[in-house]
Amino acid sequence: MEKEVVRSYYVQHESELEDVCLMNDPGYQEREQELKKAVAELETLLKGFGHEAWQKLDRVLTAQNCCEAYALREMYIKGVQDAFSVFD
Repeated sequence: MEKEVVRSYYVQHESELEDVCLMNDPGYQEREQELKKAVAELETLLKGFGHEAWQKLDRVLTAQNCCEAYALREMYIKGVQDAFSVFD
């Protein structure tokens, strides 16, 4: 199966697939709780540093989210390709 076909399907159904994959992964849920705890701890520190510190934290979290989304998409595509390669 062509990688672009799988990528296109993933893009069309991205939010549904992420919900299914991530919400059923106990490791992801554990890491998400750790991240929320760390952000809560950082909030108290950042209040004293002002707006610039909040912008830096936002950039870090945005970069992390982008990396996770990219990795999830590539793992999905690879998994579908592996599954269909059985029939070749």
